[in-house]
Amino acid sequence: MEQIVTQILQIEQQAHAITEDAKRLSEHFDETLRADADKLRQDLHIRAEQHLADIQKTELAAKQEALASVRDRSQKCRDSLLARYEEHSAEWIDTLVRAVIGG
Repeated sequence: MEQIVTQILQIEQQAHAITEDAKRLSEHFDETLRADADKLRQDLHIRAEQHLADIQKTELAAKQEALASVRDRSQKCRDSLLARYEEHSAEWIDTLVRAVIGG
């Protein structure tokens, strides 16, 4: 009978040890899971910031290219107007003078 009680106590101690091991493993797993989740969150944040920076660079380059195109067209229009002015200014002045004087 005493042997049975001893075996029951040993089994109980083993069960307690197994329970403690399981609790430690569970706590370790929770800590590891939290750390992995934090690392993943940080990595995703860094990737998102890098992606945003890449998009901003692309948008800036596109805006600069569009601005250069607008400036180029504006300069061509200005040059064309100046060329027309130089070509026809004397004629326009004569037309205005005749219109004012009535001649």
